Parts: sequence; structure tokens; C-alpha cells
Amino acid sequence: MTVRVVVVDPYQVCDNGIVFRPGDTAEVSQSVAEVWLASGWVKADESPLPVQPAVVTNTGTPVKKTAPAKKTTPKTKPPRGR
Repeated sequence: MTVRVVVVDPYQVCDNGIVFRPGDTAEVSQSVAEVWLASGWVKADESPLPVQPAVVTNTGTPVKKTAPAKKTTPKTKPPRGR
């Protein structure tokens, strides 16, 4: 689960090599957000999350589940050792 936080002035924070400066909004894991909030470096972002439109495509065909193939025995037997 991710949490959105806003960096508080005069701090800057870094997560996965991305630096967030005062006023920046960061989307980080809940465990990272808890540490940052407890340290006073960020505050919870109260803005609503943007609505992501559903991606609908008609490329591809649904895969039908089938029963596993039956194991068949060969019709001819290999020659016996000479």
C-alpha cells in the first residue's frame, strides 16, 4: 500500500533515489511514510487522489481453461535389446 505525503519546509527527503523538496508530494510505502511522519519531515496529503480511467482494450482473446491432456501410450513398442 502506498501513501501520499507532502514534504514540510525546511526538509527534503529521498526514496528510491528520488529527492523530494519542500512542498513536493511523494507517494511512498506505508512504512516509509510512518517514519517520515513521526520524524516531522512530511505531513499527510489531504488532496483527493486523481481518478485513473480504466484501460479497456480488445486486443487478445480470453484463454479458455481446458482439461489436462490425457496421457496416451504409444501404438508401437520400441524394439527389444539385441
